[in-house]
Amino acid sequence: MPADWGRLLTAMITPMAADGAVNEEALAELARALVASGTEGLVVTGTTGESPTLTDEEKVRAWQVVKEAVGADVAVIAGATDNNTARSITLTQEAERIGCDGVLMTVPAYNKPTQEGLPARAALQRSRTHGAEHDGGDDGPPLARPGHRRHQGGER
Repeated sequence: MPADWGRLLTAMITPMAADGAVNEEALAELARALVASGTEGLVVTGTTGESPTLTDEEKVRAWQVVKEAVGADVAVIAGATDNNTARSITLTQEAERIGCDGVLMTVPAYNKPTQEGLPARAALQRSRTHGAEHDGGDDGPPLARPGHRRHQGGER
């Protein structure tokens, strides 16, 4: 059964200080303001949150800061995608360790798996996280199923 993360999830930006470091105070303030405005869940360090420019340590710390700022009643989804599958697994494990409610796993930007490889990558990431639940079965998303063809130009 899918997790209940609410009906409105917001992809957060990651505020930066003048020196280029993550501004943790502004990050916590933004998270609280988004929740006060009606957001029921927050996606932290997705591409909207500058994930390609953050270190792994900065990502994990951002998840901690947001989780502490909004408490247990608001879902925090950790952006754990990396081009390196092993790094994605490590990030997913860290997200679970600190109590994130879910992880955002997307196809890597530069080294995309084949359609057959997508479910294998997702299964590997899930299998390496202790107690991780998923909502999509073992087939992965629709476009990841072997033999599934993308709709193009009116033809299937």
